[in-house]
Amino acid sequence: MDFVGLTDSGRKKPSKFSGGMKRRLNIACSLTHRPKFLIMDEPTVGIDPQSRNYILEAVKTLRDSGTTILYTTHYMEEVQSIASRVVIMDQGQIIKEGKVDELIQTVQHEEKVKIDVTDPERVPINSLEKIAGVKKVVVSGSQITITQQIRALQTGSTVLDADVLKTIMEPDKEAMEGLTKRESDIVELVAQGLSNKEIAEQLFLSVGTIRNTLSVILDKLEFRDRTQLAIYYWQRKQI
Repeated sequence: MDFVGLTDSGRKKPSKFSGGMKRRLNIACSLTHRPKFLIMDEPTVGIDPQSRNYILEAVKTLRDSGTTILYTTHYMEEVQSIASRVVIMDQGQIIKEGKVDELIQTVQHEEKVKIDVTDPERVPINSLEKIAGVKKVVVSGSQITITQQIRALQTGSTVLDADVLKTIMEPDKEAMEGLTKRESDIVELVAQGLSNKEIAEQLFLSVGTIRNTLSVILDKLEFRDRTQLAIYYWQRKQI
């Protein structure tokens, strides 16, 4: 129970557990005979961020102790965090396999990101162009277009690399300290690219509640939309 973070709930009936706690309990039960080989099929789908973190930490501990784990997931940040070898499949066919570092180096695509700025003359174009992965920077009026090479398995890369934004934005590192735990959980799930419906399912809330809470978060942080929020999250995480 301690291994999956359920020690404090040891006297509770499983029927009273949340979905994430039940998932952790399932994992604890599967470990009672100390298996040498463990199959985990998308164990973090549809659960709260706290349970997700407990599960990922448990997987890392098992991996480091010598247990072989076959882990399936659609979340690339999980792959990068826990996997020693990756097999990418599409419609039952293997399309890529190798170590995480190898795949990060080989699986890349080009992406253009457009950013509106209030004072384009203050943007250090030369500095942007020197950042690894940036191929071209074009300023047109108040809009900056950055063409960059994206690593497909890089956490948060579907939004924008933090190194690029670091030169343009100066986020207040204390800005998120005023958010409630629920608001912080929603920010994390937004940054992972989940829709309001998917977030609602994970947090066991209504879509309307997620929509309203997200509006409050954007007002607090003075952001225009969820894309800016996701950019800020990944940038703050990597600075």
